Amino acid sequence: MIKIFAEAGIGNKSFFSTEIEKGLFMKECNEFIELVKRTHKIDIKRDYKEYIDPNFYMQQIICETQESLEELKPDNIPYLEAELGDILWSWLMAIENLKTQGLVRGHEEIIKRALKKFQERMLPIKGEIEYDEKLWREVKQKQKEALESELIGDK
Repeated sequence: MIKIFAEAGIGNKSFFSTEIEKGLFMKECNEFIELVKRTHKIDIKRDYKEYIDPNFYMQQIICETQESLEELKPDNIPYLEAELGDILWSWLMAIENLKTQGLVRGHEEIIKRALKKFQERMLPIKGEIEYDEKLWREVKQKQKEALESELIGDK
């Protein structure tokens, strides 16, 4: 996880004000993911059907997003941050469930894929609307073709 954030530029001096801050953030991210993994294992052990169904957490993401929208107002930071945390929890739990069912490889692979996807889309843009939108469409089409090739190659 730490390597992925470093590759993304998370951890450079513009993102964190100190090395200590960077280390604490990375430690907390890893602890959070480990807590998700531990919870998922307990849910499997208890055979808690609802919580081991990835559809449940995908729906929770939708519900928590709606709750976040309701908290999107001035002077409401603690409530909004709490709801955003609920989205993060549901997202990570969904990945654990999907991973258990063999539908995804895991957290790091998803982050790596997302990083590559958005680096390809965002790094070339220049802040010129017409150019950027045309480039975005072209890159998105190439990425879609690459996904199709990857899918065909996996079969």
